[in-house]
Amino acid sequence: MRPSSTAIALRHRFSVAIPGESDEVTISRPTQSARTYRKVAQVAPSSDCFREYVGTYYGEEVEHHYHIALKGDQFTIGSIKLKAAPLWPITQDFFGTSLGRIRFVRSASGVVTGARVSSSGVRKLHLQKISL
Repeated sequence: MRPSSTAIALRHRFSVAIPGESDEVTISRPTQSARTYRKVAQVAPSSDCFREYVGTYYGEEVEHHYHIALKGDQFTIGSIKLKAAPLWPITQDFFGTSLGRIRFVRSASGVVTGARVSSSGVRKLHLQKISL
């Protein structure tokens, strides 16, 4: 018996506000609803901007503390079980790391109160900021 191959039809639609630059892309498949991804501005915050994220965060689901630190110009996440890993900015309140992605959460008044961590094995693990 021969294996069969199935082709999946993907449709892409790009929206352009500035000639030569795409502002968003919509991807759709016959069996799924369309998803639209919008371009976001990349940020290059100064070391002072990182200070509002620094502190100890607690993940109740995993009963573990994580430390966001700024040492010199190195911005990192680490824990007792995890060697400090560099964080790099992607967009406002959203950072990448070799471990996954971190989106910081703010209160209505704009204060950083926690974070959501996602990686290949974890989706939106909530961390509560407990100290500076």
